[in-house]
Amino acid sequence: MLRKPVIRKFRNLEIIKRNIMFITRYLGKNQLRKRILPSSQKKFSIMQFSIASPYNTFFLKKQCKWKNMSILSDICLSQIRIFSNSLVNSAVSSNKTSLKARSGPSRLGYSPWIAFLKERFKNALGTPKEILKESSDIWKSLSQEERQVYQDLSLQSKVDATRAYELWVTSLSPKEISEENRLRNQLRKQGKKGISRIKDPRRPKRPMTPFLFYCAHARSSPDFVEKYAGGATKATEQVQALSRKWAAMRDEEKMKFIDQAIDSRERYQKEMEIYQKL
Repeated sequence: MLRKPVIRKFRNLEIIKRNIMFITRYLGKNQLRKRILPSSQKKFSIMQFSIASPYNTFFLKKQCKWKNMSILSDICLSQIRIFSNSLVNSAVSSNKTSLKARSGPSRLGYSPWIAFLKERFKNALGTPKEILKESSDIWKSLSQEERQVYQDLSLQSKVDATRAYELWVTSLSPKEISEENRLRNQLRKQGKKGISRIKDPRRPKRPMTPFLFYCAHARSSPDFVEKYAGGATKATEQVQALSRKWAAMRDEEKMKFIDQAIDSRERYQKEMEIYQKL
């Protein structure tokens, strides 16, 4: 049974040309047909090229339509594979530049167990493994009142971490935050995990639409479920009921909420002008 061949995809036409030039240099131009790639791949939106190896010569013959398979020696196939792999590695390394996000302070703080360990490691003697085992046994024997001390330390650490993070965010300009978020989006697309966008508390809230103002008005009513939601209790069903009522309203009835949306848009634009100057 033939092993499934490896197909690598390229978006760079120059790489395909260099592969073809290499093969023609080894095999001779007369041994190749005029079309070395199938006609369906001539758009070059996503180019495909077979990286040959001794066990998939049949696929290479089918993919590139060789006239004479006798000239495909093991040495030639090995050279094609090495050459193609080197091109793939160079293309990947050139496309994925060394991106690195800013390392801001953590917002998490530490747990009560970590607070207890911090105290133990300051005073205990012995190797880290021995201290950790002894601390685990002591922690399990602590009462709820004794653990409350470390729970308070944990809560305080989270408050301090949040304050430090907010100070770090406010030390950046809006332009720096925008560039940093753009960089973090690129890192997430490359598969990096644990990278979140920076949320600037100074940034103005986006304006609301007329429908959202209508929803806020409806939900403020004491008889919201019966009058606006049609007796529905689920959030999705309530939104659907509000959408139907909004669609059935006359333009004169909607005007109140449209004016509120216009004021909200003007407020947002003014606040954004001030924010961009920070």
